[in-house]
Amino acid sequence: MMIKSKNGLIVVVDVGSSKITGIACRYQKQGGENVVTILGTSFHKSRGIKQGYITDITLAKEALQHVLSDLETQIHERIEGVVIGLPASILQSHHFRLRASIPHGQVRLDDMRRLLSQCQQILGQNSKEQVIHSIPLSYQIADTDEIDNPLHMFGSPLTARAHCIAAITEKLMTLVHCLGLCQVNVHGFVAGGYAAGMATLTEDERYQGVTLFDIGAHTVAITQWRQGKCSHLGYVPIGGGHITADIAQGLSLSLEQAEQMKTVYGNATVIARDIHQILDLPFLQEESALTPRLPVTQAMLGEIIHPRVEEIAEMALRSLKKSPQEQTTLSRLVITGGGSNLLGIAQVLESVLKTHTIRLGTPNTEGWLFEQSEASNALSLPIYAVAVGLLKFTLYQLVESSYDGGTYETAHSPWERAKQWVRGHLTS
Repeated sequence: MMIKSKNGLIVVVDVGSSKITGIACRYQKQGGENVVTILGTSFHKSRGIKQGYITDITLAKEALQHVLSDLETQIHERIEGVVIGLPASILQSHHFRLRASIPHGQVRLDDMRRLLSQCQQILGQNSKEQVIHSIPLSYQIADTDEIDNPLHMFGSPLTARAHCIAAITEKLMTLVHCLGLCQVNVHGFVAGGYAAGMATLTEDERYQGVTLFDIGAHTVAITQWRQGKCSHLGYVPIGGGHITADIAQGLSLSLEQAEQMKTVYGNATVIARDIHQILDLPFLQEESALTPRLPVTQAMLGEIIHPRVEEIAEMALRSLKKSPQEQTTLSRLVITGGGSNLLGIAQVLESVLKTHTIRLGTPNTEGWLFEQSEASNALSLPIYAVAVGLLKFTLYQLVESSYDGGTYETAHSPWERAKQWVRGHLTS
């Protein structure tokens, strides 16, 4: 991926179903350290987006433009390009066995890139999917045992087990066209679940094996990691917004009231004393004064929330069965995203998934020196997990250029293929 930066400025945008978040920063070298200054953050309600893909391009453009304009106001500079986080709902996970001859006898960087570019060749140049990440899980040279990095080694052929993350072409192109209407270029694409893992997982977790749930409003992005690499990606098409809708329907509330009730009193577990705990919110008192209604107890609320969380866990378990290493990484679970803040959700997930350990993942900035500011303090919230991961991914690509031992894109980036695809369809 050829990510660009002007004067060290980086802008990343996470496009979600309920919210769009953006971060603008500037990086520079100071005394041998990579120093990152957060210039601005923006958070806006999504419109025209459902389950991660665009359903109304005009409304989506307005929501994106709001975030971009807000960031431009904060940084006093026009934004020319952004790195975009892609939702799991428009992504596919593939596992390929790749093979290439080594004409010079010694493995060069170009040989590794050529090998990984086969992912798009396997899918087809005019495929319904476009490769976003080609992640080498392991390599072999000739008949040797698996190796981590074959660069400068001798032998032929070179083979690799690769995890390919590809985006559904038409949904990707719609997003590209929408960003074009906002007068910004796309400097890179990153799978949102992959970015969330970079932001919230420790190095030990990524190497020992871990599963990550990024719980959003309408989807749960699932990624699995082992030996430092993202080895599988999937998703569940329900999330925290469905819990809110259940509360609204079950208690005859507006969605706004239901969201407030979930935030203040929501709990996925139900215990005996909850039947006696009457919930107290201003709008409940106002409605009772006008039209008498039965009191709402903690138990009533829990009995609405618990089945939906169980359903999310059961659907996640079915999704994980498609993974080639389900058993090795399900012993550890990390949850992040806005929906991870719901009380009791960890206990329900642990019960259904039979995990050994589970924790809440919050964004971390390890490996980089972030200057403390009001804007940077907000980045520790789970809702910024994907955006912080996008930022870390971009910084690694710009400064180190070799993160993950070679996560290279194919010869033509998805952005270039996207522009060509859009031009062709607009002129045909």
